[in-house]
Amino acid sequence: MELPGQPPENISASFFAQEERVLSDIAGGSGFNFRRGDKWAINPETGDATFDPKFFTEKGYTPSQALFAAFHEIRCHLVETSTILSTTEGEKEYARLKQRMKKERVRIWENCRTDIKGNLAITQFAPAIADDIEQVYREKLWPEQDLTDKPKHLQFMYAVLRKTMVPDEDVVIDPEVTAEIDKLRNVQGKDGKTRDVIKIATDP
Repeated sequence: MELPGQPPENISASFFAQEERVLSDIAGGSGFNFRRGDKWAINPETGDATFDPKFFTEKGYTPSQALFAAFHEIRCHLVETSTILSTTEGEKEYARLKQRMKKERVRIWENCRTDIKGNLAITQFAPAIADDIEQVYREKLWPEQDLTDKPKHLQFMYAVLRKTMVPDEDVVIDPEVTAEIDKLRNVQGKDGKTRDVIKIATDP
């Protein structure tokens, strides 16, 4: 989409004016009301969610990158939660998950896991923005490649996320963390077959 001669804030406004219905339809299919607001906010328990287009222009996002970010919020968080809450057992699991996420390390991992899972799903139904997803992670969300100044459990989580989203660039992490990631990507089951547990945990 080309909107020549318009300042970034007008491009964003025009873009979201065209795409807002699509975003609302996607969210509505999951039982959420996704609407324009003055901030990004999601309440999985009430089904209310708002987005703020200014967030993107202020950070230099292109319209297609902005669309990905909106898809990301819907797919990684709204749809995931909606799916869990759609059954009685899922409601129980969600309650257990909320308790577990009181631990910071569990909360961070769950966020990384659902980000990967949702982003991979986005590339399946909107492959045209796959390059935008990679660029956003490489240049805006995760520009750093050296993670060795962080605790090892964070190196593990962030390396899995960053490497999945930017597969052509390596990250620098402690050799012990690398070894643990390799173990989880090559777990031998009782049937003798080798499985990638991380891939299973993040499969859309």
